[in-house]
Amino acid sequence: MRPSLAPTAPRALRHGGFAMTALACAALLAACGGGGATSAVSAPKTTTGPAKAKATKGPKLKGRTVMSFGFDRSMDDVDRVAGFQRVAADRIRSAPAPGADGGRAARFSVTQGDNPVDENDRAEVSFGLDEKEGVERWYSWRTRFAKGFPTWAEWQLVAQFHSVRDGVPPMALYAEDGELRLRVPSSDMRRPRFVFRLPLRTQRWYDITLHVKWSDNPGVGYVQAWVNGVPAGVKTYVNTLYPGQPNYFKLGYYRSRHIGGTGVVFHDSLKVTQVSP
Repeated sequence: MRPSLAPTAPRALRHGGFAMTALACAALLAACGGGGATSAVSAPKTTTGPAKAKATKGPKLKGRTVMSFGFDRSMDDVDRVAGFQRVAADRIRSAPAPGADGGRAARFSVTQGDNPVDENDRAEVSFGLDEKEGVERWYSWRTRFAKGFPTWAEWQLVAQFHSVRDGVPPMALYAEDGELRLRVPSSDMRRPRFVFRLPLRTQRWYDITLHVKWSDNPGVGYVQAWVNGVPAGVKTYVNTLYPGQPNYFKLGYYRSRHIGGTGVVFHDSLKVTQVSP
């Protein structure tokens, strides 16, 4: 079965819950090279940063290692890779990237019309990690948006934990409307819920760290996030799974078919550890 990963209405993500202490917010904006409020943006322009900026590492991951890969070589023979969704091999490849660990990272490029699965455009790799009820894991990776990335476009995803069935993913990292947003389930789809919302900047690395308890019970499941070593939002209790449906993890670039031109995203240094069971 080919999963349909299309989110809900493209412009429905302008508003959502967000909680962060003032001190943590200021520190996080400094680490990302930005400033000002995280929930508001002023003008539709792409912001950039120094090409060699090095992000601050997040907290040490706990538990046993499930997967660790630096993307300095092809992913075609990596055991945990479950498959690719791309129109051509050159859309996902190991390539030189400024500031990447080892000098290379996974390069994901999408051009309008790159729709190997549905009507929307994508270049993604999925991993067979089996996120299921009761599992507690840590995830870390690095993401960089290349110069010219359409930061003010409609919905775009660069990482997602997708249910094995069709529909909106229970958790996903969006890049849209000038913000980087980690979205989780909400009881009101008209007001999506976010663990964090931050200014989206190109040509710099974001170090993402997530601590997740997978459960379809909102009183049991939770997610904690760090960006560039700084807590992003608060520990959020939420159903991280849909009832009876495990997730699988995807990295890459997936976006609305209405976005024109070519966009490029780099991902690097993926590591996954498991605490329990």
